[in-house]
Amino acid sequence: MRFSRWEKRIIHAIYDTMYPSGASERLPEGIAGGDVAGFIDELADAWGWLPVATLRIAVVFVFFASFALAPSLKPFQWLPEAKRLRVLERLYASDVYVVRQMITMLKATAGFLYGAMVRPKIAPTRGPAEPQALIALQALRRAKTSNNTDPQTTERSA
Repeated sequence: MRFSRWEKRIIHAIYDTMYPSGASERLPEGIAGGDVAGFIDELADAWGWLPVATLRIAVVFVFFASFALAPSLKPFQWLPEAKRLRVLERLYASDVYVVRQMITMLKATAGFLYGAMVRPKIAPTRGPAEPQALIALQALRRAKTSNNTDPQTTERSA
């Protein structure tokens, strides 16, 4: 369930607004220099239909909200960066929990990509985090399956 080119352009604009170029001296490039379309394709392939549908709803919501929150007839991806930022800030400041969560989901997915882009610059000598996360996950699974000496489970069985 991949995203269309139209949706990818909106996602690119959202991500670029959240992680702009020149925001820091240490990390001068923004997310726009990354492969946003490729990342979104990989994300859509890796996730199930529900998270992808939720992300798609968030993208379409931001697109339509931009017409109401930025007094312009331009779609979100064509707005200047300041107006795009204002739209996202107003959505995140909403009293409606679901609206805030949609923006948080977009920020989190953008953070996944940006983190992968800047990690080599921040810690060039460190290896990828993935093997460590997998080792921790495997240890957790082993502990869960071999936890037969848990006092609660022995009391229930007695």
